Amino acid sequence: MAGFDFYEALAVDNSKTWWTAHKDTYDVAVKQPFVDLLAELEGEFGEGKVFRPYRDVRFSKEKTPYKDHQGAFVGVEDGMGWYVQVSASGLMVAGGWYSSAPKQLARYRDAVDSPLVVELEKWLRQQHAKLSASNQVAKAIAYSLNGWSGLTRFLDDGRLCMSNNAAERALRCVAVGRHNWTFAGDRTKADGAPRPSTR
Repeated sequence: MAGFDFYEALAVDNSKTWWTAHKDTYDVAVKQPFVDLLAELEGEFGEGKVFRPYRDVRFSKEKTPYKDHQGAFVGVEDGMGWYVQVSASGLMVAGGWYSSAPKQLARYRDAVDSPLVVELEKWLRQQHAKLSASNQVAKAIAYSLNGWSGLTRFLDDGRLCMSNNAAERALRCVAVGRHNWTFAGDRTKADGAPRPSTR
């Protein structure tokens, strides 16, 4: 049984019983070829890592106990490297950046995003100058330019997201609750309901 066949069969019965019965096949047809490949390429790419086949179901919506693929990674620098994966759908090889420290992300943004942001600001100011102050597009551009320092703060701090989606998701419960508290049943319940979110 080859690696592709192994994962096709696993897709049909992703259970501990099946895995235990075919663990030797995994070791021979899947894991060992990865170990051999990394050993052969180590001189050119550096030491690699074969990932565990077990899924961490604590933090995953997918609750099957075993991953539907086998992957291996060779790091080049922090958060950057080469990745190879085999699954029922075939072989995938990729290279790139999968994770970063805030300082590393800030350097990347400075090199890649900053020039684009400068050009964007220049373009927005040019377009704004061509429009009437009462024009709706002009108002939208002015709104962006008036808050430009906050809009571009992510360039200076790698801990910040480019958008405020995370903050909006965190506040969603308050917005939904505010609507629901209107129908609390009586004044006492309505007064008490918002308190947990304001502490």
